[in-house]
Amino acid sequence: MVPQTDVAGLIFVHVILTLFIGCDGHGAHFYVEQGKAIVSGAQLVANFSRPVMSNFLCASHCMANGMCDLYHFSTVDSACVIFRQQDETTVEVVSDSRWSIGFIPQLGCRDARVDLVFILDATRSVGEDGFDEVKHFMKDFLDSADIDGGSLRVGAVVFSTEVNVEFLLDSFSTRTALYSAIDGMSFLGFKTNTSGALRIMRTQLFIAANGDRPDAENVCILVTDGDSSIDEAFTIPEAELAKAAGIHIYGVGVDSDDKYELDSIVSKPVDVNRRDVDDFPNLTDLRNKIFPKVCPIQLDDWTLVFRAQSRIGASVYETWTNTSLQHDDPVPEDFPRACLRMTDYSQCDRHFRSHILDNWVNIQTVRFSLVKDDAEVSYIEFDGSGSDSMSWFTAARILNSSWTTLLTEPVLHPPSLTGNCRTTVACRRFSINTNSSDCRTETLYTFIVDINRDVCNSDGNWEVRNLSTSPVIFYSPGSGLGYMGEKPECSNVLTDPECLSRVAAGECETNRAFMYLNCRVACAACLDEDDYSFAQEADVMAVRVKFTKGS
Repeated sequence: MVPQTDVAGLIFVHVILTLFIGCDGHGAHFYVEQGKAIVSGAQLVANFSRPVMSNFLCASHCMANGMCDLYHFSTVDSACVIFRQQDETTVEVVSDSRWSIGFIPQLGCRDARVDLVFILDATRSVGEDGFDEVKHFMKDFLDSADIDGGSLRVGAVVFSTEVNVEFLLDSFSTRTALYSAIDGMSFLGFKTNTSGALRIMRTQLFIAANGDRPDAENVCILVTDGDSSIDEAFTIPEAELAKAAGIHIYGVGVDSDDKYELDSIVSKPVDVNRRDVDDFPNLTDLRNKIFPKVCPIQLDDWTLVFRAQSRIGASVYETWTNTSLQHDDPVPEDFPRACLRMTDYSQCDRHFRSHILDNWVNIQTVRFSLVKDDAEVSYIEFDGSGSDSMSWFTAARILNSSWTTLLTEPVLHPPSLTGNCRTTVACRRFSINTNSSDCRTETLYTFIVDINRDVCNSDGNWEVRNLSTSPVIFYSPGSGLGYMGEKPECSNVLTDPECLSRVAAGECETNRAFMYLNCRVACAACLDEDDYSFAQEADVMAVRVKFTKGS
């Protein structure tokens, strides 16, 4: 045991070494979670006088000299605190400014921010006893939600012939006050004005003046026993307006035989967003969808949402679109920590997919990065506002890029996440390339060959690459386009008159990539060969995001 120590005025720590495992400098890892350090499955128990980083996970490699360093990253003052193995019986706590390439802080899980509105059917067919059951369901459903901590705000609309706003999203900030208001909701007992309730929910509750937060997901739960009987023609259109405004609608049907209207109201897919009254006693799966735990992986000031590893035999696109796959909700104990880093590609054997891809809300900026030899070699930053997980990778959203020519010059095939996939001949994802009609002169900024073949990968076309194990991540290492095939000689491909005509029309600037390939002599004065280089293979593709302020 080491004595109580003041570490640069940051923390006081007692450390008891209960089991020693030597560090050989070949990939051994320390992990810390809630005050316990774990070394390759053995425990190094640290009894803190107060938690150093409760609910934080940090990791670093053994240093090259065999000394194991365990880094903590303070949320208060961004200071590093290092645990250092001295011998078999003692651990020294020191403060050090060194930074580990493999350092990965993972934020402790917290409840996602949600603004939730209940729309409750209080019509004659529901009955007073049925309405009391609905109120009980509402409180039971909210039992584990973070109301007092502010993650969740709740509003309520009760409807029959008339529509009553029982309370707004910012009416109550404590569970006690909220539950009291729920108990006080009155049964109405007339006809079914579902369209009016949906309209009031959208126009009066989900507005900033009444507590709607820009950094919180908007969710509505409609509980009803049947189809509307007032303004029926407006019910589904009102639901469509609400969904178009970004409100996710769940539906709970109570003894309803006709499911068409409720199925049309709820968000898609219907089987995920609609429940029947038999689920009242146990709606755990729906509750978990609405109140998810958020465990983002932080890399610098970005949040990692996806990491693709080259040549591991698993499709990048299928992993990206697999909504049943999440690796940070929370991170499984057996998930390789190297797969959470931008670096350490040799230690990773799978792709990483965040739950954020399925809850793409309040995304401000998206950074698409390519990594080679432990360094980011190329990137594009996109405007993520108003996008979803499939629509951000477009030319119109590009803000900045290491490929400077991408910002000023059009390409034949602009950014496409889905790319061009014909599995019998080729399948390219996250693609930005300029020429697919002639493999010999094909150029690119980047694309991922997502299967183990490509029609252009043959003599006389590309310089032949080994595609036996996919995915293969290709990129241009320069500031402009890269060649997949041999770089063309400096001579005209098109006839001089056509080239001269295109030059006169200003295409050396407006269609530079095409003119460089086909009219190089005529355009020599406006082309810089240094912008063009031979395509290389990256080790990692990573997608990181920044959220809007306050999210």
